Amino acid sequence: MPPDAANPQKDKANPRKPGRVATEAVLFVQNPDSSYTLQADNQPIGAIIATMFGQTEKNLFYYAQPTGNLSVRAIDTSFDRLLNQAFSGTKYTFRKAGDTYYVGERSQEGMRATQRLHLQYRSIDKIKTYIPANLMQELQVVEFPELNSLVVSGSYPQIQELQAYFKEIDKPVPVIQIEVMIIDYNRNHDINVGMEMGIGDQPVKSGGTVSPGIDYTLGAQSINRIISGFNGFGSLNLGPVNRNFYIGLRLILHWRAISLRYWFPF
Repeated sequence: MPPDAANPQKDKANPRKPGRVATEAVLFVQNPDSSYTLQADNQPIGAIIATMFGQTEKNLFYYAQPTGNLSVRAIDTSFDRLLNQAFSGTKYTFRKAGDTYYVGERSQEGMRATQRLHLQYRSIDKIKTYIPANLMQELQVVEFPELNSLVVSGSYPQIQELQAYFKEIDKPVPVIQIEVMIIDYNRNHDINVGMEMGIGDQPVKSGGTVSPGIDYTLGAQSINRIISGFNGFGSLNLGPVNRNFYIGLRLILHWRAISLRYWFPF
């Protein structure tokens, strides 16, 4: 409801320079860092509010004049926090819209506010069970899973208090993943040694490998050259072999290593 429709009383104080304002029992100081200091000893809440707005360039609308007395001593505190402390425990509250403040009873329609509170890192599923009961008093809370948000309706200070609570719990949760790798390593070897001699169907051409390992076949032509090289040493005198004769020599060493890996993510 617009303020004019509820006929609130408007009280816009004359702007003054920041500094020190003191009445008979109320001291209000606007500090250079934009914080405030307020001291009062059993003074009417209405008088304290009038002193605060009288020193600042903020608009004030009354839906209802606050009653009751208050004793307070607050140093280096924000303006909104001072108001919140002044109305704490009373039936009065305030609502802020830009630089304009509305003061009245909590039950009045014009004093209720609605705000969407979005959670960035946590799901709203069952989030209401983690909210302290005192923060939920006199608040209407509706869950919107599609937006991962809560729509809260109630008094402005209570909504701000709930929003501050969400800022404390809406933090990224570190995820730690541990992977365990097990390696089975098996190493063995075998030796293949042998010699084969025979006569083929046709002459065999010498050839094979000598590294790694020896697997070589000597044909008759190569064998006869070797025999002729030995003839003439002492009494050794060998004749040539058959043209289809061959000798196969084999000396092979096999090394094998088997490695098996297993991954277990946690």
